[in-house]
Amino acid sequence: MPAVNPISEVRVVIDGVWKFGDLVDWYKDNCYWSTRVIKVLSDDKVKIELPMAPLGEGGVHEAFCKDLRLSLDWCLSKG
Repeated sequence: MPAVNPISEVRVVIDGVWKFGDLVDWYKDNCYWSTRVIKVLSDDKVKIELPMAPLGEGGVHEAFCKDLRLSLDWCLSKG
C-alpha cells in the first residue's frame, strides 16, 4: 500500500446549490449511489440519473438535496 500523504492539495467547497451536470452521491436505501444531476426542480429537490448497467442500476429519480453529497474519486495513490 502506498504511503498516505497527510497534506492534501485538493480543497472542496460546497455552497449547497446543486446544478445541472454535478456529480453527486445520493443516499438511498442505506447506501450511496453515484449519479449525476440532470435537472434542478426546486431549492430542495433535483432530478438525477443513475448510470446504466453494468456500472449502475439505471433510471431517473427525484432526490432531495439533503440526501446528496459531492461525489469524489478517491485514490490511495494520490492520498
